[in-house]
Amino acid sequence: MGHGARWTPVTYLSRLLTAAVLIGLIVWPAALATAQDDENAPSVQTRAATDIGDRTATLTGSVSGNDSDQSTFRFEYGLTTSYGQSTPTGDLQKSNATRTVTAAIGGLLPDTVYHFRVRASHKQSVIRGEDRSFTTTGSAAVATGTDPGTDPRPDPGAGAGAGTSLPTTQIPLSTAAPEPVLGKSVVVAPLKGTIKIKRPGSAAYATLAAGDAIPVGTVIDTRRGTIMLTSTLPAGTTQAGEFRGALFQVRQARTGRGMTDLVLRGENFARCPRPTGRLGARAAASTKRPQRRLWSRDKGGRFRTHGRNSVATVRGTSWVTTDTCAGTRTTVKAGAVAIRDRRSGKTILVRAGHSYLARSAR
Repeated sequence: MGHGARWTPVTYLSRLLTAAVLIGLIVWPAALATAQDDENAPSVQTRAATDIGDRTATLTGSVSGNDSDQSTFRFEYGLTTSYGQSTPTGDLQKSNATRTVTAAIGGLLPDTVYHFRVRASHKQSVIRGEDRSFTTTGSAAVATGTDPGTDPRPDPGAGAGAGTSLPTTQIPLSTAAPEPVLGKSVVVAPLKGTIKIKRPGSAAYATLAAGDAIPVGTVIDTRRGTIMLTSTLPAGTTQAGEFRGALFQVRQARTGRGMTDLVLRGENFARCPRPTGRLGARAAASTKRPQRRLWSRDKGGRFRTHGRNSVATVRGTSWVTTDTCAGTRTTVKAGAVAIRDRRSGKTILVRAGHSYLARSAR
């Protein structure tokens, strides 16, 4: 419109309609393409886990109605329905037939409930199966069959082939599962969040993306995540525990009967105030006091946590170790913990629902 031209209601509506038509010509093909892509998205169903042992299991699901060669699948699993771990991604072949998909996982805790589900992706679409669970066997037990939630009915969509084996796509373990070595290494697997490690001799931390064997003496940062730590016992069996919330160094002696020590690190306790008189008390109140806290849980293992003022020895329990300026407090959530007070030299047995504070020397 030239300079000085006047806008009228008719002109305004005309231009508005023209703009709407242009936008529709742009958006409609994209929306149509998205709808067509969604039509090719696979449907999934989580099925019962198989080959369940004390540290391993095979996750199983089925995929059907997928007529695209651009689809992938993987399994999500963990101790809760937040999962936190996943298997490598597998490709789905172009087919409308129902297909069984599986993935073998390792490094699990014995006698522990795990949740899992299958997840498939097609371009921008993500389809998740329902949650299922299984329980690993005890450390000395033999692998069982399916979990208690096994559905004896054939999978929907199997049609006349129900009761017969379906084509199977399996995700193999990318590498052999790492194994701990007594007094030399432990296996650490991230369960949730971000885990960082600093190996002996290294000046920097590295992010732990998957389970791996790390040397004894490694410092592990679980302040933003949760790990499962597996170590070896003298008889060749293994023990596993879950830890989170703190920075600690892992130790294990070859002659220590498999005892695995977790020594809390980090924080500057030299900043702890020492009030003397009214001015000292006021300065102490305004000082930010250091604190570090490690949450721990294990099942029948030999683990020991080291705070500034006490050492807690456990076997099959749940406990929290907290270092503050006042001392080291050990809180027992389940089972019992033997606590050695460094200052007094005494050992106190603390049971579930109670705690003990080993006070700092003043």
